[in-house]
Amino acid sequence: MDPRSQLAQSAVITLALALTLGLNAIRHPRSNAGLFWASGTALVGLGVGFNALHDSLPPILTLVLANGLVFGGDLLILFGLRRFKQQPLRPALPLALFALAIANNLLAGVFGFTTAPNVRLALNALTLAGFSALTAIELLRGMPASARLPARVNGGFYVFFTALVLVRIGFLALGPLLADPMMPGWLQSLTHFVSIVAQVVTALLYIAILHASRLAEAEARALHDPLTGLLNRNGLALQSAPWLAHRRREGEEAWVLVLDVDYFKQINDRFGHAEGDRILCEVANTLRQTLRGEDCLARFGGEEFIVLLAAAGRDAAAHAADRLRGAVSLIPLSDMKITISIGLADAGRYNHELTPAIAGADAALLRAKRSGRNRIEFADGAFDPRLDLPVI
Repeated sequence: MDPRSQLAQSAVITLALALTLGLNAIRHPRSNAGLFWASGTALVGLGVGFNALHDSLPPILTLVLANGLVFGGDLLILFGLRRFKQQPLRPALPLALFALAIANNLLAGVFGFTTAPNVRLALNALTLAGFSALTAIELLRGMPASARLPARVNGGFYVFFTALVLVRIGFLALGPLLADPMMPGWLQSLTHFVSIVAQVVTALLYIAILHASRLAEAEARALHDPLTGLLNRNGLALQSAPWLAHRRREGEEAWVLVLDVDYFKQINDRFGHAEGDRILCEVANTLRQTLRGEDCLARFGGEEFIVLLAAAGRDAAAHAADRLRGAVSLIPLSDMKITISIGLADAGRYNHELTPAIAGADAALLRAKRSGRNRIEFADGAFDPRLDLPVI
């Protein structure tokens, strides 16, 4: 098949892939990254199509416009990756490559496309290699864990394509001048074939990245509370099993804390549910910032939170719980004072099982509520004067 037929075939395939990417992007609007990829792929397809019309239209129109569309598409694909990773675009180097390509083809149009065509083709190939290398770097570095596998496969493919384009540059530098850049030859045929395969593979892998990210987000929604971003009951059940099993295996002490915002119903009745939601978020953020990385925090429902606390001994657990209580009481709110009551249960006394430990801590929380709120109580119910904390 001659190069023009290969280009026309590649254009049709690329535009079909762009449509497929666009349909997937509409279903998964993560920072509009998929729309960038779809739009970029469409521009590449249009550029390849204009290249196929090399003999039908003026060269200054077909080649300048064609290469501008192709490299503009590469630019959008690269920006789409930055958007997908929710990072700044950093457009300086990609825009410089794009400007190089446009200037190269415009100068070739001024001095004639048959004058040193190898130079123009080599500079275009160098620009293509630059875009491909930058895209590979973005795919291989900093991608979300959920999309890392398809991104690495895609990045590896871009590395291979970059190497192939560099080989092409070497042949152009060492070979004779080409009277017709579209003349048949094994190098042209191999380049066009690999380009078609590259468009298909990379588009499918971008779709795989979108699907992997969509599944990860669905899982996150299933395991996290939408208001506070903390683990919900399902997330706590999933994360607590290995957490408690590790402490049991290593012989480490672990505590289960049940925390409840005092007088929360009155807060909702007086200030409204929107303000109540804001207060829950403030409490959640305060608890998150006060706890250590090895501890586990979840919203159990309503105004109730669960903490899995790694603490060596009753005194350490009491100190940690009181630190949480004190931090919440210092939340700066102009119209009210927020306090919490806490029930603590030694997970070891419940064979490191979450459900019975929560039941024990919840019973202790009830005693704390009945004893005046804004205090902590242990599940064993033993009186400890150090825990008879004043209401503030």
